[in-house]
Amino acid sequence: MSHNIIQAAAPLPFANPNIDAFRREIRAGNLPGVQNTFSEWLEDDPSNISKIGRLYLCIGDAIECSQHEILTYLLSEGFPLDMFDIRLATRRKERCALEILIAHGWNINKPRTNRDPPLLSQAIKDEKLASWFLDHGANPNAECDFDFTPLSAAMVSASFATIKLLFDRGGSVKHGQLLHYVARRSGPDRIKILDFILSKGAPGMNRLLHQHRPADYLPLEYAGLSTPLGMAAREGTLDIARYLLKSGADPTIKNSLGYLPIETAEYYNNHDIVTLLSEFGAASSNH
Repeated sequence: MSHNIIQAAAPLPFANPNIDAFRREIRAGNLPGVQNTFSEWLEDDPSNISKIGRLYLCIGDAIECSQHEILTYLLSEGFPLDMFDIRLATRRKERCALEILIAHGWNINKPRTNRDPPLLSQAIKDEKLASWFLDHGANPNAECDFDFTPLSAAMVSASFATIKLLFDRGGSVKHGQLLHYVARRSGPDRIKILDFILSKGAPGMNRLLHQHRPADYLPLEYAGLSTPLGMAAREGTLDIARYLLKSGADPTIKNSLGYLPIETAEYYNNHDIVTLLSEFGAASSNH
């Protein structure tokens, strides 16, 4: 006679069976319950915190449910904080949560990643939130590993009022390659913003993106780095291209792959810009 042998499941990592209940307590705002559960976990061995699976989710739960007392408690007990949680608080415009994160060691000018500037670059979509960031020490010129700043991001997606605010609070055209990024802007006010930064002396009109820093340029050369005019040719921003030409842009400068702006416009089927550059070239040759 055969017998079915049922093997016992391997034990779960310490406290994993309780983590979902613990997260529910956080989301419900039960601070005493959270404190009691956590104290029980650590009663025998404080190092047990390192054995608790999915612990990293708890800070996000507190932020998402606006449980600020619990958020303060968790951080004071050493719960891990990462950039995802800070991005969540920024996206939700959780100013109180952001205050708590700053109080527990978050550097507001720390880049999101090596290629993404600090979180002011995310806050710039809301003028009041951007103002809050600035009031708490955010630097519009703070870079990541590249010359890409919150002000660079503002050129693409912030309102004109927010852009003026950033300049009023220390923003500078000397940082962030602003001409290159405004060439990517899709809003109807892009010429107004382009004129604004040109009036402030924005450099780089006839320079390839990152060309001023060889250590940045060389690893990205394969991507077809362009002048602002070349970027406008790629994006199809006809009015930007026209304004850049009137402001001294050189259409004969090739990108890092060896293509002229007119060739870039042809490749991306931006026929209006092809026509503009052809006519500009013809007019220039007649002088």
